[in-house]
This record gives sequence, structure tokens and C-alpha cells, in this order.
Amino acid sequence: MEGLQRGLAGLFPAEGPCPLDANLRLLASAGTKEQTGRLIRESKTVNVNVGDEERGETALMLVSDRGHTDIVRLLVDAKANVDMQDKNGQTALILVSCKGHADIVRLLVDAKANVDMQDKNGKTALFLASENRHTDIVRLLVDAKANVDMQDKNGKTALMWASLQPSLDSR
Repeated sequence: MEGLQRGLAGLFPAEGPCPLDANLRLLASAGTKEQTGRLIRESKTVNVNVGDEERGETALMLVSDRGHTDIVRLLVDAKANVDMQDKNGQTALILVSCKGHADIVRLLVDAKANVDMQDKNGKTALFLASENRHTDIVRLLVDAKANVDMQDKNGKTALMWASLQPSLDSR
């Protein structure tokens, strides 16, 4: 563990937020499962729920967005808060629903992620999955009891947003 900490120490300043928290986000987002797991297991000070200063993104948000299922599982097992929101109000579930990683959506839903959390525009994971035509994720979210009648700040529902998208045939 000391070797890992020494190797990463030069990448982050000593002052400010805990460098190990930043290291966790860096390792996790790079998809380095073994090193991420080792840092989580062996560090007494790393906090899996700390977001970066600029956007507030946590390691869970970063790896969900990038499709690193194994690392999402590691972070969930390490008690990452699945409902943390970044500065735009987005959660890991909202981010991954837009990207189409159904396996991670299932993992987050199984970890009791709130399927009706809204971002600063009032959009939920269901909105973004619908907009991006990820029908498998729409099904997962509806099965998880996502509110299909919820409206965003413009008064639109997920179905309305989906209907505004070009048909799959025209793409």
C-alpha cells in the first residue's frame, strides 16, 4: 500500500482535500480494479463518497459513466452512497442511464438507488434513458417503480421527451 501511495503522491498537492480521495477517483475512473480495490481495503482515510471540487463527481459517478461494472460493484460494496448528487444534481444512476450501461443500472437499482432523483433540470434516470432510446434501461427503471408521470422543470414527462427524439428508423 505504501508503494501505491508513494507512486500517486506526486500527482496531487498535499494541501486541500485528502489526496487519497482524489487518487481513488483517478484509479477508479481509469478502470484499474485491483489498485482501486486495494486502496479501498488498505487505506484508513480514503472516503468513497467525496466528490471532486470542480463538479462534485464521486468515484461512483465516474466509473458508472465509463461503464466499469466491476469497480461500481467494489464501490457499492465499500458503502458508496448511490444517491449522491454532483453540482448538476446528477447521480450515478442518472449518468449511467444516459450512457446505456444496463448492467450498472441493475447494480445500482439493486443497491437501492432512488430511481426518482431529479437533476437540476428536473430530469430523472428514466428521462435520460427514454431520450436516448435505451429501452432495456427504461424497462429496468419502470420495473423498479420509477414514477412515469414525473415532470421536469418544463412540465414534460419521460414519454414526452422520448417522443421528441427522431425515430430509430431515421437514424
